[in-house]
Amino acid sequence: MGDDTPTDSRAKEVKKLVRAHIRVLAHWHDEEVKSLSTKVVEDPMYKPLSPSDLEAEFYAERREALGDIELEPVSWAKPPVPHEASQFVDPRPVEWRATVAKGD
Repeated sequence: MGDDTPTDSRAKEVKKLVRAHIRVLAHWHDEEVKSLSTKVVEDPMYKPLSPSDLEAEFYAERREALGDIELEPVSWAKPPVPHEASQFVDPRPVEWRATVAKGD
């Protein structure tokens, strides 16, 4: 029990990526952010095939920031099991919140 499905794992990774993306954007100066392509700023899932030097620096910082992001469960649910077995099944986390493990 408690094993993540591939969909759960992917959703958690996306949540961490989005949080890291927002964190790096918040730390960069406005002029640097304005120099990035709009697609890079607005879409955390986008990565250009040949990024500019500034975009490459942004993605490198985002990769570093991923190490500081942790997921905390915010809600739990019991997996569907027959009623007579429900007492033997522990709830598992179903929703997660991304938090920064190290202070900004």
